[in-house]
Formats: sequence, C-alpha cells, structure tokens
Amino acid sequence: MLLVGAYVMSEAFVQTGTGMFIGQKIAGLLGDHPNTFVMYFMFCLIIIILTQFMNNGATANLFFPIAIMTCEVLGCSAKGLMLAIQNASLIAWFFPTATPIMPLVMESGGYNVKSLLKQGMIPAVLKLITMIIWTSYM
Repeated sequence: MLLVGAYVMSEAFVQTGTGMFIGQKIAGLLGDHPNTFVMYFMFCLIIIILTQFMNNGATANLFFPIAIMTCEVLGCSAKGLMLAIQNASLIAWFFPTATPIMPLVMESGGYNVKSLLKQGMIPAVLKLITMIIWTSYM
C-alpha cells in the first residue's frame, strides 16, 4: 500500500505543479550551472536518509518527478539523476533500519545495530562514490 501511495503522490506532484515548484527551488540552490557530482550527491544523500524511515521503492518514486522537474529547469538530461536516485534507494539495504527484514536477520544471526552499521558503512560509501562518479561520466 505504501508503494501505491507513493505512485499516487508522485502523480499528484506532477498534476498540481508541486514537482516543478520543488524542482525550481532545488535548481535555485544548485545555481545556474551546477556541478553534476554535487547535484547527484545532494539527491543521493536525501534519499539515503529518507530510506531509513520510508520504503526505498516509495522514496525513489517520490523523487523521480522532482528530479525530472529539477533537470527540466536546469536544461539537462534527467537520465543520470534518475539512475543515481534508484541506486541511492538501493543503498538502504546496507543499513539496519532501512528494511523490515533486518530485525529478523539481527535476531537470528546475533547481530546488533552497531555491528550492522560497521559492516554496512564501508560498502555503502564505496557504492555511493563509485555510482556518482560512474553515472556522472557516463
């Protein structure tokens, strides 16, 4: 149901113009000619934080129209930013609070939040850096 609600909300962003409004505000923060790395990193960081409290698929679906409108205002292609958003939503699997399956793994494996953070932080940072660099150049 959360995913269905995210689809409805993203469609509402487009229909009401909220996506364009938010896109213009984000584009204003980034400046006239934003650095691609900074733009991707900003969106990815927001997505990674939100996926700790929301479903990762729903979070990505909410940000797709915002990313498209931001790129439309900046006059650039949204393909790379869409890929960065999707990848950032998948980084949620590296953190213990992001998915409902993690408490089951924690109990059965004898893990705690601290050990899962230690195990997930390095792969998450490496994937984020690699993804931003690769997507920016491709």
